[in-house]
Amino acid sequence: MHVPIYGLMYGGLGLQVAAEAARLTGRLAMAPGYGLAAIGTFSQMAAMVFARADAGAALSAAFTAYYLNRWWHGGGGTGTRRRLRDLRERFFGTRRTAPAAA
Repeated sequence: MHVPIYGLMYGGLGLQVAAEAARLTGRLAMAPGYGLAAIGTFSQMAAMVFARADAGAALSAAFTAYYLNRWWHGGGGTGTRRRLRDLRERFFGTRRTAPAAA
């Protein structure tokens, strides 16, 4: 199976550089900028995993986690938090065991 490793690698790098440039010039808010950078580093991590470059994959995973953390705590995860909260409220537990005889 042929995986387009260079496409993932350079596409992720391009997305990360574009997100950083847009954030630094003020054309993109902080949270979306970190979200795009996380997508870019995740793409790089996938390319490293397919290329079996363990150290590069670990470094890309660390940067992906950092950018996702900054995105989540910077307000980017607000809609995601709301959807998870709504999902939690709709869940209700059901007793699955037979009642104990008295």
